Order: sequence, then structure tokens, then C-alpha cells
Amino acid sequence: MGEYKLTYFPFPGRAELARLLFHIGGISFEDERIPFEEFGRRKAAGEVRFNALPELHVNGVKYTQSIPIARYVVKQVGLYPSDDLAQLRVDELLDAFHDLVYRMGPSFKEQDPEKKKAMREELAAKDIPTLLRGLEEILALNTTGSCYAVGENITVADLYIMQSIDAIKSGNLDHIPTTIAGSYSHLMTVHEKAHAHPKVREYYAARS
Repeated sequence: MGEYKLTYFPFPGRAELARLLFHIGGISFEDERIPFEEFGRRKAAGEVRFNALPELHVNGVKYTQSIPIARYVVKQVGLYPSDDLAQLRVDELLDAFHDLVYRMGPSFKEQDPEKKKAMREELAAKDIPTLLRGLEEILALNTTGSCYAVGENITVADLYIMQSIDAIKSGNLDHIPTTIAGSYSHLMTVHEKAHAHPKVREYYAARS
């Protein structure tokens, strides 16, 4: 353990999983949320590694990249399984989502509305259903009756699934149907179970 400062923009985005993990683990951290103007100033001054956020400072030492940051925090708060095969299953779920985020990347950068629409519609017709079917298949393998993604207890996989489904249902992803995940029963059960966790409810209640 140490002193932590998490730097990101004043919205959920790529730092929200780490913020939630810190809260669940009861670990104190400085939640630095900077406006785009300050980000631009720091970037121009050469203070932002890779010209991107988030950053995690541990005892004054800076670390970057959202995925490694989240995986580090996960281990600090104990939401990563100790069993090797359970770890493999959690990582399988996480990396499936990361693959989709990578595939969606070009659509976020596309400025032409019609091209963006076509890209998103193709994602909704092909890539997203492929992901959802794969996730549903994996989640069905957990026969513990816990309604969590892996094993009997909540892990980072549950939180990532929860936040990803929330993003889809929010309507903020233009041309992606908000109901696209609704027919996948195991996926929706994990989503609801994660939201029902007392620490998760506490976190979002404080931000409502």
C-alpha cells in the first residue's frame, strides 16, 4: 500500500474502473479530475506520458495506461482470484472487452456523421453480437449459483461487465441499440448482481 493519486478528466471514462475499485477496497486516494484546458497545458509542457490519461501516482511515482492501472488496483483490493485458472477466466473476459474497445476506436475518431453511422451499424451487426455470445457462453460455465462472472465472489470481471453494459444502455454510443445486450440472460444477471453489491451501490449513490 502507499499514497495514491489518480489523474483523469471529470467524467467516468477510462479511469472509472480504478475509481470504483479503490472505493470497494476502502483505499484512500486523491481523485484528481482535470479539465481539458489543464490537460492541454500539461501536454504542451511535456508532462503527460504518451499524451494520454489516466495516470496513477504511487508514492509520487507515475504509472500510465488504464488496463495496467486497473489490474494493479485490482490486486491491491483483492478482487482478483488467487486460483490460476480463475485468473485465466477473469482475464479472458476482460480482454474480450478490450478487443471490442479496440475495434470501436476508429468510430470514435470518425468525424463524418454518415461514415460513423455506417461503422457503428456494422459493429452492432457483427462485432458486438460476437462479443456478447462469447461472454454468455463463458458466464454459463460458472455453476456455483453465485450469479457472479467467475466463482462464488465478485471480481473485477463483474465490474467491467457492469460498466460496459451501463455504457451500452446509456444511449451515449450513437447507432448502437441500447437493448442489444438485453436478450443475454447470464450477462444481464451478472450486470444486476454487480450493481446490487453494497459497495457499488454506495459508490454510485454518492455520485447521483
